[in-house]
Amino acid sequence: MKDARLAELAGRQYNRVSRRQLRELGLSDAAIAHRLANGRLVSVEEGVFAIAPVLDHDERGKWMGATLTAPATVLSNASAAAAWGIWLRPRQFETVTRPGSGGPRRHGSGLVYRSSTLEGDCTTLRGIPITSVERTLLDLARWMGERALARTLREALRLRLTTIAALGDGLGRYHGRRGSRRLAIAVARYAGLPVERARSGAEIRALEILRAADRPLPLLNERIAGE
Repeated sequence: MKDARLAELAGRQYNRVSRRQLRELGLSDAAIAHRLANGRLVSVEEGVFAIAPVLDHDERGKWMGATLTAPATVLSNASAAAAWGIWLRPRQFETVTRPGSGGPRRHGSGLVYRSSTLEGDCTTLRGIPITSVERTLLDLARWMGERALARTLREALRLRLTTIAALGDGLGRYHGRRGSRRLAIAVARYAGLPVERARSGAEIRALEILRAADRPLPLLNERIAGE
C-alpha cells in the first residue's frame, strides 16, 4: 500500500520525492534505506529520491528534484529561464531560491540562492514551483550581460509569457533592488513596439533597429485583403 502511494506521488512529481514526503507516507528512515539498498529507490539529491530507473536527460525531473531539497524552495535564475523556454544555453547546475538571506551557495549538485522578497513572485509551471517570468528576468539582470538580457527579454515577450505592462508593474515593486535598473533599461528598448505581434526574436530586433534609425515601423504580421 505504501509503495502504491509512493508511486502515485512520484508520478505527479516527475519521479521525484523528498525524504520528508516519504516519512509522511509512513516510511521510516530504515525503510527508505532498505529500498535504497535493494535498488528500488535512487538518491538523486541530498534528501531527494527517485524510483528506479532514472532517466539521464529528464530536465523536468531534475527541476522538480531541485525544488524538493528543502521546503518553500522554487526554481529560479537560469533554471527558471530554461523552464520558461527563454534560456537555451547549457547549464552546469540547477538553480533554486529559498526564503532567507545570504549569498548563493552550492548544495549538492545545485546552486541555492536565498531571498526575503519571494512573496508574490512565485508560481507553478506544470506542477514545478518556480519564480514568475518577471522575477526570473530581474534575477538574470543581476549578472547577465546587456545583449544577453535583451535577447532573453525579447523571447519572453515573443512567447507572450509577459508584457511590457506587466514588467512595468514588476519594476515598480522591484525599485531599488539589484538588477532593477538594468532590467528597466532593457524593457525601455521595447516599450511602444508591437512586440506582441512578432513571431520571432529577429522581428522584434528589426523593429528596434528601425525605430533607432527613426524610420517608420511596418505593419507586422497583419492580414491584408484576407491574406
